[in-house]
Amino acid sequence: IHKLYLDAGADFIETNTFSGTTIAQADYGTEHLVHEINYQSALIARRACDTVELETDRKCFVCGSIGPTNKTLSISPSLLEGGVDVLLVETVFDTANAKAALFAIRSLFEDEEIMEVPVFLSGTIVDLSGRTLSGQTGEAFLVSTRQGKPSAVGLNCALGAKDMRPFIEAMANFSEALIICYPNAGKQFAMDGLVNIVGGCCGTTPDHISAIAKAMKGVTPRQPPPDPNEGNMLLSGLEAMTVGPYSNFINIGERCNVAGSRRFCNLIKNGNYEAAIDVARVQVENGAQVLDINMDEGLLDGPYAMSKFLRLLATEPDVAKVKYRGRRHSGQI
Repeated sequence: IHKLYLDAGADFIETNTFSGTTIAQADYGTEHLVHEINYQSALIARRACDTVELETDRKCFVCGSIGPTNKTLSISPSLLEGGVDVLLVETVFDTANAKAALFAIRSLFEDEEIMEVPVFLSGTIVDLSGRTLSGQTGEAFLVSTRQGKPSAVGLNCALGAKDMRPFIEAMANFSEALIICYPNAGKQFAMDGLVNIVGGCCGTTPDHISAIAKAMKGVTPRQPPPDPNEGNMLLSGLEAMTVGPYSNFINIGERCNVAGSRRFCNLIKNGNYEAAIDVARVQVENGAQVLDINMDEGLLDGPYAMSKFLRLLATEPDVAKVKYRGRRHSGQI
């Protein structure tokens, strides 16, 4: 199967490991085979690439597919051992899990015996709103995962190429990384200057890849710009925020502070989190761009209150779109 896609013109192929984690394999009672599954899958893809390289004298690459999970460290070493050229964290709908995956991979690369390879990161959006399932825009997704230093970022699955274009364009204008786009099978077209790597996701056949390869001939790939956010501070809630030398005044709401608001403090002490969320919501409705949140009070279990409040805020899109500033006077929160 790998060779069919390579023969059709693919330069990159993915390992068959999207669900190769201990979490996914637990459904089948095969957790003990996770290393072997990932290692052999990488080896099979590697051999297909090596065969085509010998036959055609062109370079082919293996992407180690890592599905949306926070158990990346359990499979990355096996993929690397099997010979992948790239680690691909894909179909991301939960940014927190993606950050955990990127952190695990970067931790793995700290081992001097393990050769570092490029890391690609691809999110997925739920509909024409252009947001991930957890509610983030593409730009906010890039800000949240920036510290993982992916070599390429982009989108896959969800939509066809035509519908995905505006969201890819926004990401291309926001990032200095390579841009990758592989939507679900459908009518393909060249997006001049927007992408570096294109392909297909669910439903994509060798015929689709052949059509894409032909369409890409002669098309100039995107030239990654210098960091468009150099010198700026980047923040993200559900939406991205850029703070730079020429930014206007930033409005910070300070009513979600047990030390500064007696009403908010009493609400938290009494466990009335629904009303406490309303305090946050009113500030956002009145123009707050950042919420200052402080649960540091002697009669409170601060870490518990902070964790619960933030988790509840995450379920309120009209509030979670802004950024949070956590404040503490002790070292526990």
